[in-house]
Amino acid sequence: AALALLCAPAAGQKTLPHGPPVYGAWEEPFQHDLTGFASDFRFGAVHMALIPRGPHRGKVLVWDVRGDQPTPAWVQRWSILDVSAPTPAFLNAELELPLDGGDFFCGGHAWTSAGELLVAGGTTRYFGEGLAFHGGILGGRLVYLWDPTTGPLGLWKRQPDLSADRWYPTVVETATGEMLIAGGTAGAERQPFNDYEVFSPG
Repeated sequence: AALALLCAPAAGQKTLPHGPPVYGAWEEPFQHDLTGFASDFRFGAVHMALIPRGPHRGKVLVWDVRGDQPTPAWVQRWSILDVSAPTPAFLNAELELPLDGGDFFCGGHAWTSAGELLVAGGTTRYFGEGLAFHGGILGGRLVYLWDPTTGPLGLWKRQPDLSADRWYPTVVETATGEMLIAGGTAGAERQPFNDYEVFSPG
């Protein structure tokens, strides 16, 4: 009786109906249309961010992982995906990155208060002599801002490099509007960093 009293709703409170949990449902899988890419290497959309402003608001920004990068010239394939269309629609583009600078795979990312996406870190090597694929991955120092309001597909703007190679760092906005770039590692199977860097937009 005591348990029943403890669990009973207070006067005026509404109770939720009981029933089986609702988990939603996955739609059928689909392949990424490669139209507009120089390479027909499959597109692995490993990073995604919902676009909060600009002409593509409500669509999804995605970029891929490329184990076949033609180093030292790096190209980041990226796309704006509209999943609300009856058939998923893709706006594909490529960003030429600095020589030997790596790409955005396993970089951290977060939106700034101005509505630009900050991408920090990434990958500068996928393979190494005598190393397995995973063990051969090394981190990167690239920092870019993506402005979703400039041009038909937004604009990538390079920023000063990080002071350390960071693979899988965490990026989060602070109360001051600065962006905290924390942790990560120098590469796969390496000790994590116990430090951070701060990026000030503008």
